[in-house]
Amino acid sequence: LYKLDKALKPQPEMAAAVAEIPASCYVLDFSQNNPTLESLVKVYGPFLDTVRVKHPETPIVAVTPIYTAREASGDPSGGKIEMMRGHIRQVVSQRIAAGDKHLQLIEGTDLLGPSQGDGLVDGSHPNDLGFQWMADGLAARFRKLLNLR
Repeated sequence: LYKLDKALKPQPEMAAAVAEIPASCYVLDFSQNNPTLESLVKVYGPFLDTVRVKHPETPIVAVTPIYTAREASGDPSGGKIEMMRGHIRQVVSQRIAAGDKHLQLIEGTDLLGPSQGDGLVDGSHPNDLGFQWMADGLAARFRKLLNLR
């Protein structure tokens, strides 16, 4: 299992490097590392395509952004997060409609949503409890996806 998370930048060189890693599943969770929706639009589809070309049968799980307190506070960046979710949904649904049977979408807010603010250390980043909730939410999906007990 290889998870690309928010700490890594989704540049073409990173996509190529990730595509060289043999994994049973790739998890893409890096959208909030982009400063703008436009920057995400430039890199998300190409990143996914780079990994898929090298690993046509390997499951890829795309995770939309988790909840951030900025969404509830009226902060304008909260709207950016929802637009990023929409873009990821669009890219993933297009790839699935085109026949990618090994691509799945997980809503980040199903893993860490508005009712779980205690799982955020600073209103944006998961703390230990938030990461536990996220892991619990992902575990069942991975068991099924990877045929694990």
